Amino acid sequence: MKNKILRKIENLLGENIISISPLSGGCISEASMITTKLDKKFFLKTGNQGHDLFNKEANGLKELRKSESIKVPEVYIAEYDFILTEYIETGPKNHDFFSDFGKKCANLHKYKGKEFGFYENNYIGSNK
Repeated sequence: MKNKILRKIENLLGENIISISPLSGGCISEASMITTKLDKKFFLKTGNQGHDLFNKEANGLKELRKSESIKVPEVYIAEYDFILTEYIETGPKNHDFFSDFGKKCANLHKYKGKEFGFYENNYIGSNK
């Protein structure tokens, strides 16, 4: 199954994948970093939930990016069995990290859409 997903990603990106490294975190999906021949890195989440979980996640990430208040990964591909996004490198936290993060989260919550609520039902984990 994962090889089929990797081949599909290569076709959609037009690049060969040269490595896949497992990442920790999460409990309902597998997370990996993939690297292409051109040394581009992507975050890949896979799982066969058999429903629209990854498409809904993609829609939520795209909506969060609209606020421009905090770094949110760009979504490249979302299908029923995987989502491929920008890979965001981790790094050392400076002494202002948590204060800065709190301010960015507050700004995120100031973002307003055209109407109250989200335009579609979503998931918390695997629960709708």
